[in-house]
Amino acid sequence: RDAYTEAVSAFSESFRRRCREFNIDFVELDTATAYDKAMLHYLNKRRMLL
Repeated sequence: RDAYTEAVSAFSESFRRRCREFNIDFVELDTATAYDKAMLHYLNKRRMLL
């Protein structure tokens, strides 16, 4: 289990790093978060930044 957790963490960090390199927003969600609510939150955040 520890090896799996470490592998997932390493993959996630690598993915985040690549997103930053290409100026891609990375938003981590859990499966309990409704997609529409997550999108609304993300789009509102983006709107405030522009």
